[in-house]
Amino acid sequence: MKGLIIVGAGGHSRPIIATALLQGRWCVSGVVDISFYGQKETILDIPVLGGLKVIETFDPTLTDVFIAIGNNDERRGVYNSLEKKGYQFPSIVHPTAFICDSAVMGKGNYVGPFAHLGPNVCVGNGNILNTSANLEHEVRVEDFSQVAPNAVICGRSQIGSCVFIGANATVIEQLVITHGTVIGAGSVIVKDVLEPNKKFVGVPGRII
Repeated sequence: MKGLIIVGAGGHSRPIIATALLQGRWCVSGVVDISFYGQKETILDIPVLGGLKVIETFDPTLTDVFIAIGNNDERRGVYNSLEKKGYQFPSIVHPTAFICDSAVMGKGNYVGPFAHLGPNVCVGNGNILNTSANLEHEVRVEDFSQVAPNAVICGRSQIGSCVFIGANATVIEQLVITHGTVIGAGSVIVKDVLEPNKKFVGVPGRII
């Protein structure tokens, strides 16, 4: 059984550790805190080992890495840095999630409890698909985006990189949401978002 290092000691590390233990594929070796200041800490009985440099003491052929950082841009930066050092990034999928046989998923993704990935869904690398997130048929999600609990992406919509879709938000069918977009909780997006790095709230969604 390979070891697993969790990078990130914030709130998102908790469901990652819990789900990794449920999967039973790894021995969870420890947590790395990117803001480590020498404190002694355990998270769900897993020790915090230190800062990022600790990872270099682990053999990439024997130890996988999962980036448990909620911030999309920070997660991307750490992922890209460690990928250059030869580490592998498995996806961690809760046993209650439903992933259609025709769905395709890259590396380092988290799929939470009761999430749904429908037919021909395509998900890139380093995404967070949280509890009860629903990606309907032929949805495409690029890299390092986050779909919060109970958010819905309707069929054939395309989500760019580093997009945040808040809890209970909805993206209706056949839309394009470009990179860096932030969609507030409960918002409904009814038209394409083609200008990057904009924030939307409300029903229908409007820029703030």
